[in-house]
Amino acid sequence: MQEIKIYKCEKCGKIVIELQTSSASVVCCGEKMKKFCVNTNNGSTEKHVPCIVSEKQNAITMQVGEIKHDMSEAHFINWIGAFNENEWIIKWLKPNNQPEATFLNLNKETEIYEMCNIHGLWKVKIN
Repeated sequence: MQEIKIYKCEKCGKIVIELQTSSASVVCCGEKMKKFCVNTNNGSTEKHVPCIVSEKQNAITMQVGEIKHDMSEAHFINWIGAFNENEWIIKWLKPNNQPEATFLNLNKETEIYEMCNIHGLWKVKIN
């Protein structure tokens, strides 16, 4: 499976997901964008790693953190995404939503990503 590359503009905050790799730099506001480092372990008191909370037939519900992540106006999850060799599905969230998303018919090699507006990008691989 190809590596997902996600970038953020330090000036305007725009986020770009690179779907096709090339040798060209990803640029915004006249500057090279910063590639997100993907976190995979909960090292802080905040819980960010997505986890499965429900599996029913062909539906998997993912929640951000074993203890639900805060979803206030100041600190929230922007999106949760499922990526595998065939597709990239993004569920957009807003403050006061539940920090979870349900995905249908995921294959066995899927990575779940989530973006926290303060603590960045997190992922887990599900089988």
